[in-house]
Amino acid sequence: MAFDFIQLADPQFGMFAAMSRLSPAQRTKTWAAFRRAGVIGADDPDPDVPDVDNIDPEIDRFQWAIAEINRRRPAFVVVCGDLVNNIDQPNQAEALHRIAAQLDPGIPIHWLPGNHDLAIDGGLPTPDALSEYRQTFRDDFYTFQHDDTLFLALNSETMHRPEHLPHEAPRQFEFIADSLSSRAAREADRIVAFTHTPLFLRDPDEPQRGTISDEYRGKLFDLFQEHDVEAVLSGHLHHNRYVSARGIRQIVSCAVGFPLVGRSGYRVVHVPGEAETPIDHDYHEFDPDPAQPKSTAE
Repeated sequence: MAFDFIQLADPQFGMFAAMSRLSPAQRTKTWAAFRRAGVIGADDPDPDVPDVDNIDPEIDRFQWAIAEINRRRPAFVVVCGDLVNNIDQPNQAEALHRIAAQLDPGIPIHWLPGNHDLAIDGGLPTPDALSEYRQTFRDDFYTFQHDDTLFLALNSETMHRPEHLPHEAPRQFEFIADSLSSRAAREADRIVAFTHTPLFLRDPDEPQRGTISDEYRGKLFDLFQEHDVEAVLSGHLHHNRYVSARGIRQIVSCAVGFPLVGRSGYRVVHVPGEAETPIDHDYHEFDPDPAQPKSTAE
């Protein structure tokens, strides 16, 4: 049976204010770092930064997203990480949960952690931050099924920067391998994965910034290819990007919160009822003023 779901990425409460507080010199340095990491393209203009000292822009955008989800009534929604910008500022998480509670209880919501959810500076994930995330959101990696599709919701961050959590990545990789070898996977019409940090942006075999670390990217790609994973949906880059390699589609969504390229929005993914027909998707921009959302297809 065909169905739709909605993917959100990077609500990241607090990022507007954080970018606004930077001096011109600091912004220049930040944009250069983003370009080196592949988050902003070499030819993309510098992001527009409004003068903001609160989390109102993120509140407006996340409320708009939840309202759109309630209006569209998808099978479920997945939030692909970077829920907040600073885990040491409780007001950001409080606003996230308050607005998420407006979601119709008949629509399941699935959460994934991003780098800003597992580290105070958005850098190396720490044991304390991971423990806090698990207390709040339960599992940081898991599977779920809807109709004949198996979904993998993964913690890309402990595979991307595992220095402080050396045992987490092997444990998760074993879970992924077992899940893809399970009866549920063998009987599924299709398999789709979610991550925060993308699996690949060009050739999955070449070193590249802005993706899961070299150590695990190749292993994961080979495992996904072996088990016919159809697509990986991610965030992290704060802009839309689409690429395919050897039968696997990498779909990166722009942010619900602060966009680095393009405009904030959400993605509607359609899963056809026929197993041989690939999923399709549209990214819908929104404006918290409000204005009518605009759709841009892949």
